[in-house]
Amino acid sequence: MAITKPKSNKRTLSAQKTKEKLYQTSLKLFSKYGYNAVTIEDITSIAGLSKGTFYTYFHSKDDILLDVFHQIDHRYEEVFADIPETMLARDRIFLLIDTMANYCSKDVGLQFMKVVYANQVSSTNNSVRILNDSQRTFYRIARETVVLGKKNHEFPDVPDEEFTEMMIRFARSIIYDWCLYDGQFDLETEAHKYFTVLLDSFLALASK
Repeated sequence: MAITKPKSNKRTLSAQKTKEKLYQTSLKLFSKYGYNAVTIEDITSIAGLSKGTFYTYFHSKDDILLDVFHQIDHRYEEVFADIPETMLARDRIFLLIDTMANYCSKDVGLQFMKVVYANQVSSTNNSVRILNDSQRTFYRIARETVVLGKKNHEFPDVPDEEFTEMMIRFARSIIYDWCLYDGQFDLETEAHKYFTVLLDSFLALASK
């Protein structure tokens, strides 16, 4: 019986490299010149690729911003896939915030996060809202953790959505401050410190 050899995956690898090149080129240009100042022609010219190639992988510049957050959502999924069921809600929050801070500071970087925040504040296109998209994985994990924390009497009896939004606004504000101060403090350290204060306050309220 003849054995069919698997097809070569060279084409798939080439496509991944091309998309990654467009992605990385875009991030560098956005960080250097600002999101609105960069055109698709700028991206493809620097990358040495055609506009047609760009549209093979992305529908627009906005798709690149969305792709960054799809990647971090995938990271959250990976991190939370194997955590023990017995992990306290407090520890889950720290894990979520540590993952967020690490990704923003190490994987994406300060300059690009400035681009994201500037874009989200100035954009009138509601279809590309990212930071306050309640359907994202970050929101879901935060919401589930709030429910767990209230069940275990770690958090006060505040409505789930209100409590979730409170924590997410707190997280956004820390990143915004990091951008505002041009990365003069370590994001992971400060995020952990401020969430310690926040969660200690929650625990104190829950124990009353």
